[in-house]
Amino acid sequence: MARYDFCPHCGTANNGGDFCANCGAPLTAPDAGSPQDMQTVPIPVLTTPQGYLDQDGRPIDLSQMAQDFPPDEPHRRGISKKTITVIAALVVVLIVVSAVCGWMIWSNRQRGSQLAACQSAVSSVKASESKAKSEYETAEKLSKTSEEKLDDASLLADLANALGSQKPIAADDYVCDASDGTARLRVVGEQARKDLTSQKAWLRSVNKASKLVQASIDKQTAKDKADKAAKAKAAKKSEEKTKKQSQNSTIETSEYVNARYSYSIQAPSDFVWSSESDNGDGRQFSSDDDDDITITVWGSGNLDGGTPESAMRQYLSDHDVTYHALGDSSFVATWQEDGTITYLRELVDDDIIRAVEITYPSSSSDRGNKVVEAVAPTLKSL
Repeated sequence: MARYDFCPHCGTANNGGDFCANCGAPLTAPDAGSPQDMQTVPIPVLTTPQGYLDQDGRPIDLSQMAQDFPPDEPHRRGISKKTITVIAALVVVLIVVSAVCGWMIWSNRQRGSQLAACQSAVSSVKASESKAKSEYETAEKLSKTSEEKLDDASLLADLANALGSQKPIAADDYVCDASDGTARLRVVGEQARKDLTSQKAWLRSVNKASKLVQASIDKQTAKDKADKAAKAKAAKKSEEKTKKQSQNSTIETSEYVNARYSYSIQAPSDFVWSSESDNGDGRQFSSDDDDDITITVWGSGNLDGGTPESAMRQYLSDHDVTYHALGDSSFVATWQEDGTITYLRELVDDDIIRAVEITYPSSSSDRGNKVVEAVAPTLKSL
């Protein structure tokens, strides 16, 4: 193979290589032994100050020469603007489609989340609906209680004010439709939760007022019950007393005889007869009921030589006597002190004084008067 001294394309001197160091063109040709091949070997061009010349000394147009060569390898070609535009458009479309799909997926997730939250809030309202209605109805019934049944009637007004500030909420008032938008579902859910929170606070105030009213009712009921029991007891006591007084209109008596001072008296048989006194001058008889009637009889010597009149005057001076009567050998006197009535009858002779004293509270005057009538006249000397 022959090697050119100068590049046939650009005229650059060969430095001993097979390809031009400037343009890369091959610098080899078939050996000179083949005349036919030698005819195809280009004649080197020479450089001059005026440019490149051919073998005849004419300038060579290198740009034209370059056009005569085949185009560069495919990897050296550029991509056309149309192709770039199409690719860019496809990229933009892909980005837009991806964004729209992403937005739709996000929007559906948000809507699903709000639908679940809305349904949860409405379920909470539904769960509390029955209890709230029951508490409201109980409080409303209490608010209609008659004032006479309360110890403090002003509590009814407080309960009425609490009830009037709100009404129970119902789950049917909140609709979470699957076809509703995210914003609508959010509004419904938030409103349900807000109303439920408000209802809980309201019911706490209603229940507090209801408990106060119920406590006042219970207190008044206890009072009324106690008053009723007291009245029933008083009525029963009065009835028993009346019955007893009726039964005792004719008092049964038994005779008591005192041997020392020779006297006797008829004392009620149903009274408690105490033991005779130590000196034997008399004894005491007491009612076993709550009328507190006491009968005391005694005898004594007439050491001062008193008379019925002088003895009566002594009692008139010592007590505020409301009634007195003087007989041939006896007298009677009655007075009242500190709520206690005293009836006294004495038999006075020259040697002995015999007496009966009956005391009873003014509250038992009816029963006491009957005892006086049945007992006092029976005192007599033997």
